[in-house]
Amino acid sequence: MESSTTTRKTFKRINNTTLSYIAGLFDGEGYFCAVQNGGYGLLRIRIVNCRLDVLEWLKGMFGGYISEKPKTSETSHQCYEWNCGEKERFLKLLKPYLRMKRRQMEVALAFYSLPKGAIEKKNRLVEKIHRLNKEQYTWRDDIV
Repeated sequence: MESSTTTRKTFKRINNTTLSYIAGLFDGEGYFCAVQNGGYGLLRIRIVNCRLDVLEWLKGMFGGYISEKPKTSETSHQCYEWNCGEKERFLKLLKPYLRMKRRQMEVALAFYSLPKGAIEKKNRLVEKIHRLNKEQYTWRDDIV
């Protein structure tokens, strides 16, 4: 399994039906990985799925790389994880369609809009996404 970053295909336009499908896939199977690494806040966008072809399709549109996930048992399906390359573009395109991860998406867009030197602000936004990830599984009327 190759896990290197490859050049994405150029798509002139992704239609609304496709964007809403991708948003549903991300809401259900994806996550924001918010971590601190050596004092720097990092924010990654990932989707885990057992359908390698679906993740390859996403990689073709948004770049990034795909890696195999360890199987949890002999009978479990092989799963893969796509790490988004063009994170800001991905979020801007999905913005009208995301439901479950809408609050994280807005914080992530603020994160990506900051210059590289804004370390403290980025760290605060990473912490905010970390908190929102924990709250995500509680019922909220604003997502239905």
